[in-house]
Amino acid sequence: MSDLIHVFPCQQEGCRGTAIPLAKDGRFYAHPTHGWLFVCIPAHFLIHRCSNCGRDWLTEPNQKLVNDFLEESFQEHASLIRGVVDAARAKAKAEADAKK
Repeated sequence: MSDLIHVFPCQQEGCRGTAIPLAKDGRFYAHPTHGWLFVCIPAHFLIHRCSNCGRDWLTEPNQKLVNDFLEESFQEHASLIRGVVDAARAKAKAEADAKK
C-alpha cells in the first residue's frame, strides 16, 4: 500500500484521532521559501487530516508533492507576483516620503 493512502494515528499531543487521506479543494499552504505567498492546493492532492482535531499532516512523499506544486505555481506566476510586490513597495515608499 502506498504511503499516500495509508492511515496513521494523529501525531498531535493528546489527540487520539486518526489521520486519513482527504481530497479537498480550498486548502492553502505557504510557499517554503516565500512564506508570505499562500497557494491553493488542488483537490486531487490527498493530504492526511486528523478525524479528531482536524490538523493536516504531510507525510514525506506528500510534503515533496506539495512543495513541488508550490514552487511550480510560484515560477508560473513569478513575474506577476514580483510586479505586485514591487508596486506595493513603491506605493508604501511614496506614502512614507509624502509624510516627511
